[in-house]
Amino acid sequence: MTLVGRQAEFDALRRVLNSALDDSQGVIIEAPPGIGKSALLTALRDHAGGHGWMVLSCRPGQAEAGLSYAALGDLFAPIDDLGELNEPQRAAIEAALLRRTLPGGELDTRALGSACAAVLATLAIRGRLLIVVDDAQWLDQPSAAVLRFALRRLPPAGVAAVLARRPESGGLDPGFPLIELGPLPDPAIADLAARALPSGPLRPALIERITTAAAGNPLFAVELARHAGRRDPGAAMTLPRSLESVITERFTDASSEVRECLLATALAARPDVALLVRLGLGAATGPAERLGVLDTTGGNASFTHPLFETSVGHTATPAERRAMHARLAEVVSPGEEATHHRGLAAVEPHPVLAAELAELAELNVRRGALHRAAELARLAERITPSDAPLLWSRAARAGMLAFQAGHTDEAIAALQRVAGHTPERAIRVRALIDLNIVMFSASSSDQCTDYGRHALALAETDAERAEALAILSRTTYDDFAVAHQHALDALDVIAGLANPDPVVHANALIGAAGTAMQLGRGLNRALYDRAIELEVGQPLGPDSAFAALAADLKVVDELDEARHMLLALVESTDDDGSLPYALSHLPQLELWSGNWHLAEQYARRHLEAAEASHQRDQVGQASYLLGLVAAHFGRLDEARTMTSRLDVTTPWTRRNSAGLLGFVALSEGDASGAVALLGEWDQLTRAIGVRDPGSRRFGADLAEALIATGDREAAGRIIDELDADAVTFADRPRVVAMARRMRALLLAASVDDADEPASSASTADRRARAVAAAGQAVELLASTPFVFDRARALMGLGQIHRRFKEKAAARAALEEALAIFDRLGAVQFTERARLELSRVGSRTSSMTELTETERRVAELAATGRTVRQVADELYISPKTVEANLTRVYRKLGLKTRAELATWVATGSIPV
Repeated sequence: MTLVGRQAEFDALRRVLNSALDDSQGVIIEAPPGIGKSALLTALRDHAGGHGWMVLSCRPGQAEAGLSYAALGDLFAPIDDLGELNEPQRAAIEAALLRRTLPGGELDTRALGSACAAVLATLAIRGRLLIVVDDAQWLDQPSAAVLRFALRRLPPAGVAAVLARRPESGGLDPGFPLIELGPLPDPAIADLAARALPSGPLRPALIERITTAAAGNPLFAVELARHAGRRDPGAAMTLPRSLESVITERFTDASSEVRECLLATALAARPDVALLVRLGLGAATGPAERLGVLDTTGGNASFTHPLFETSVGHTATPAERRAMHARLAEVVSPGEEATHHRGLAAVEPHPVLAAELAELAELNVRRGALHRAAELARLAERITPSDAPLLWSRAARAGMLAFQAGHTDEAIAALQRVAGHTPERAIRVRALIDLNIVMFSASSSDQCTDYGRHALALAETDAERAEALAILSRTTYDDFAVAHQHALDALDVIAGLANPDPVVHANALIGAAGTAMQLGRGLNRALYDRAIELEVGQPLGPDSAFAALAADLKVVDELDEARHMLLALVESTDDDGSLPYALSHLPQLELWSGNWHLAEQYARRHLEAAEASHQRDQVGQASYLLGLVAAHFGRLDEARTMTSRLDVTTPWTRRNSAGLLGFVALSEGDASGAVALLGEWDQLTRAIGVRDPGSRRFGADLAEALIATGDREAAGRIIDELDADAVTFADRPRVVAMARRMRALLLAASVDDADEPASSASTADRRARAVAAAGQAVELLASTPFVFDRARALMGLGQIHRRFKEKAAARAALEEALAIFDRLGAVQFTERARLELSRVGSRTSSMTELTETERRVAELAATGRTVRQVADELYISPKTVEANLTRVYRKLGLKTRAELATWVATGSIPV
């Protein structure tokens, strides 16, 4: 085919193919509708096929998004030989491709993912392989999960994968680099418009107007040209308001049979010509093709562009859609698709059909097709008779499946309706417990636990009480002592049950372990091991013991093990409702590890997933994490903006906000502001019972800010607690190092404040202990992944050496700190390290010249700042500020602040 205006992009994709021969490559093309991505991919497939590449491709449609493994079936359809797979892998992939039926419909999704990865590796050995997925935003959720797993495990060489999707559509994201497809240049648009009509080009003036209106969108240009060609050539052209209105006009003059043919194609899961013939619409395919809307190559039926499918669906009335679903139900093969169409066509209660739909929903849950399951459960509830005993239980089930499919608001509305209206107490308890779970992601802690407490109050059986208590232990974040007691109470109740639910038992154990850790009692792996044993055979989801252990390992500084587990969790998460939480711990982990750009990528993925599933609490958590990353990079205004998105009505989120803003204040030199904000963080931390040092990382920042403001007594109290943590958690080098660093800074500050001679024994002892403690902090962090903490320890060591006139040692430590800060991109800390280095130089011999510290003190004092404010900004003591000002006045021959201000402004001494 001939590409117009896309040669540069095509050349870039050819380079991807060439590079993939030595190192497998993947790329994502992101482009708005109609911009030409499908044409570009078609050209790439043709080029690759002509040069000996095996091409696997699929282009899912909107109607297929609810099917299980539809896209995977299209992609792997050319592959017949699966003999090299082991039996579990072959069974999984053959079941997904509808070549085998598994007992009970159970499908091992991890086996399926590894099977797909193994197939790609085998094909790469046999020859070069190109994978193309167009319109990835319409991938069915099970296919997307499996492909994400496989594409992240491409063989070392021989495979190129190109995915195309609409902007901000989410879905499949294997971590490939992104290519944004922009508008075509005006000459290319004009060329397309001129070629659009077989009868000959339009007038140049009209083509110019079309080029302007199309704004670089090739489909818009072609449709505008055809729109103009249908009008009187001599009449003035009235441009349609939108691309959709232009496309809709394609169908205005079509016969009713053609419109029905197109509607059937849009609504059928797997449309083909044979299906349309069975509907009595075979004769309409020819006119539809002549309209340029339908393609029946090879006997299949598909739209020539996804926007045509969308437009057909939007222009049909609800009654027309129901009537077509009823017709489709009669002609498709008996089974799930026919039942689905019957459900979509139903307008009256139908108990038998409702039962069939509910059963199909559970079958799709077992297959991992949660979007499909949610839709089927919703249909089952809708046509269940209002007086049927199963109505409310089906409504509650539909609500939870909606949450798992990422439709959080729909889930909350459904569960609240059940909790408020069902006459059956047991179902109300179930709905309230589910609301606790859903609201934990969607809203604040106190709101979600209100539902849990209500469920506990209504519970009449020990099984109900155990479940309510276990859930409360895991979702109470405003008082960890209370949460811990809930877990212990749940375990007491479970001990008296003959056959406790293993999931409930595991939740109680997770709650007991997690809350004990937050209360400062360390990580109890034995409790987690028992919980993991109870969950054998259960999905590896974000609520699992595996996930909770991974999060706690991150907190206790076991970063490598935590990373391995968290990545496995993200890859195995197959429901949109759980994905935000699965992503939520990776940003902090990578930030602490010094992988700041990766941390930002995870935080943005977390935010996108939370926004897509309307989980407001997770949106706030993702915003906090993005703000934390931005603050470390030195983008302080951005960090403040992100913090403003937090809902600070709960202690946990208010604590996060205060901590982040306190770190921002400290980063920009506002020690007094940092003390106020980090002091609030400290109070909230104590109030909710958080004692583990892994969850109290701003404590060292508070101590540093207090030292900078001269409040040695308050700083000493915080540092005493850090020292106690260093004893309790001596196996965590970061915890011990932070205690040593802050003790060193406090000792150094006490030397500055002391009235004793510099040569006194007590002064010498404090100096020696300060240097030793600072050096220990650096050494403890040397073999850890905490590179930013190590750089701060080095800067502290350099500051102390500088204060004690040990210039060579100061310079060595500060230069190493500067190199790390610069590599990380920590702008604010890089500037601070440079300032400290500038202070290391020898005093100037000229009495009319100032040292760097004297100059900075003079400049700040000249603005009217008090001695305390100057000290806070420069991280030195007020006594040091006064001493520097005394030397400035003496060197410059000044007597007043006014003279100093004039000298700073003009560089001359007033006469």
